[in-house]
Amino acid sequence: MEKIQAEAPITPRGMSEEDAARYIGVARISLRQGRCEGRRENRMPPPPYIKLGRKVIYLKDDLDRWLEMYRVALAVVLIILTSQ
Repeated sequence: MEKIQAEAPITPRGMSEEDAARYIGVARISLRQGRCEGRRENRMPPPPYIKLGRKVIYLKDDLDRWLEMYRVALAVVLIILTSQ
């Protein structure tokens, strides 16, 4: 009898628009508007994405880096609070 080896599960690197929106905590329409309209004054720039034909993919690593760019450091918050 021949042994069948189970294949290791594949962990996807990319996320759909819906999954990416849920992951970073924004509305799906925000991602779509960011892609369609690009950088806008007084708006946060959209996270990087990959376009494969009509399919849009967001990489987890890109989303993590994008979130880190907007992290407010505790020291900054403390300075603001103590200067009031």
